[in-house]
Amino acid sequence: MNAAHAAATGRTLDATLEAAWLNHPCSPADALAVATSHAETHPGATINDQVFAQLISASSAVRLADTAHARLHLARARAMLAQSTTRSPAFQRLLQIVHGVHAALHWVERDLVASMVSFERALATPDALEPSDEHYIRLWRAITLLGLGKPELAFRDLLIGLEYFRFHYPPAHALLAFNVGATLLHAGDWEGAESCLRMALVESSRIGMSGFDIMCRSNLVYCLINTGRVEEATFEINDALEDNREELLRFRPGDVMTTVAENLIETGHLAEATDYVFDALDAAIGRDYPMGVGTAKWNQGRIAVEQDKIPEAISAWRVALWNLRRHPHLTQFWKTALAVSTLYAKQGDYRRAFRWHQRFHASYRRWQDTTRDVRLAYSQATLQMEAIRRERDAAEAERIRLLQAKTELEAVNTELQVRYTEIEAESEELREQASRDPLTGLLNRRNLLPTLSAMLEKSAIGKQQVIVAMLDLDRFKQFNDRHGHVAGDQILAAAGHLLRDFFRDEDRAFRYGGDEFCIFLPRTNRLVGEARLEAFAHGLGELLPNAPDGTPSGVAVSFGLACFPDDTMQGGELLAIADAALYKAKRRRKAQAGAGPRSDAAL
Repeated sequence: MNAAHAAATGRTLDATLEAAWLNHPCSPADALAVATSHAETHPGATINDQVFAQLISASSAVRLADTAHARLHLARARAMLAQSTTRSPAFQRLLQIVHGVHAALHWVERDLVASMVSFERALATPDALEPSDEHYIRLWRAITLLGLGKPELAFRDLLIGLEYFRFHYPPAHALLAFNVGATLLHAGDWEGAESCLRMALVESSRIGMSGFDIMCRSNLVYCLINTGRVEEATFEINDALEDNREELLRFRPGDVMTTVAENLIETGHLAEATDYVFDALDAAIGRDYPMGVGTAKWNQGRIAVEQDKIPEAISAWRVALWNLRRHPHLTQFWKTALAVSTLYAKQGDYRRAFRWHQRFHASYRRWQDTTRDVRLAYSQATLQMEAIRRERDAAEAERIRLLQAKTELEAVNTELQVRYTEIEAESEELREQASRDPLTGLLNRRNLLPTLSAMLEKSAIGKQQVIVAMLDLDRFKQFNDRHGHVAGDQILAAAGHLLRDFFRDEDRAFRYGGDEFCIFLPRTNRLVGEARLEAFAHGLGELLPNAPDGTPSGVAVSFGLACFPDDTMQGGELLAIADAALYKAKRRRKAQAGAGPRSDAAL
């Protein structure tokens, strides 16, 4: 299986498993077919892919309470994992998911102790799980903890799950919100229950669970009634029942129908409530569901009271209490015991009224103890989540602040870099200006010795000759005195321009001072150097500008040269030899009477 296909298959199977944790719309067999088709798209499908397919089917079977198929697919998944020769992170993840699905199966079978053992195995190393895996397992574990009477542990899992699924998977968020709301409702925390149920309702259409919306609404109406908002409750129940009523009969009528019936009684819809009570009672008896029978008989008694049929009401409530003992429901038990006591008191039978009131008081005290723990646990978990949320928000704000500071710093750094580049360019320009004579454009004397030393070192390595020449403009002082400094500067500028153009790029020409110049000619012997300097001297006399009065400048060139390494290998000595040769040439020129613009050279 190539990497791209493996990644795509993994994402698809993850999404399918995510749906299966909640309420896969297919039967286990259909779920297996869907999962297997994804896992076997490529001939190189691995054992892990096949295990994934079995777990998806097992999860679907758990959600549909099909325990036989759930056990079958879990056994197949375990057998496939036993064949695996690797213990990769993917293997460890699948093994822990097996424990999680097994725990959920125990929960469906109402073996809560075994369920908790499997949940703890599934969460033993949470780092091996994906975040969604861990939160789905915690969701089921929280429901189990509620069943075991440990709300303080359950609510932490539930509220952490609510926070996670709110951003990652709305259907799971809706299911969690409903479970928290139903728990708080039974504990008498009407406001907390209403808040959670309304959260569940917002996303009820996305959960894909039959009857979920009506369950949320019926419990919400119960909250509204107990907080005195009967008109709002009437509107909600009517709005809920405008949907398909037959759907309610197919979905756990022993739970939902009795809640709907109680809401109808509270809002004065007795005839309609009677139909729901009989439907709920028949369904509960058919399922051998004592709590469903008890709640249905409770509502039957309430209808009898509204119709002033007191004996029928007492009879219905006594049956309700007998069934509620078989399947404990503390809230409904004390409500029923109190109602029986109240009816006997109205009939003047105070002995029986007192006896039933004692039963009510005992059950109410047990209910208070239990619900107090639930409300306290919920409050504590809520405060913890608020603290976690504040810490998270503070951390996020700090992250954003640091990101903004980083962005601003990067902008400042960019600006500084631009400025640094500009300064470097300006500095380079200044260095260039500092190294060149502004009048002639030639290198100035400051860089003469370093340049000569580097050139001689390179030539010594290559065993090449270098000519060092000193040049002087003859009769320049007379020209300058006669025609002024402006005309003299023009002569110097022209001489510098000619020096730059006449010699090679690798040669170096310097203004040595006043009307003196220095030239380095690498890879040149004495004869060639002298010939090139003679040619320059001859050309210079012809190209120098005339005086301001139009007469020739009369300026000529004298030069003297030295040769490396023939004369010496020291740069300073070469300059001295060339300078001495220059003055020798100038003295010879002065000795030649009547000489015009010409050049003299000395070696």
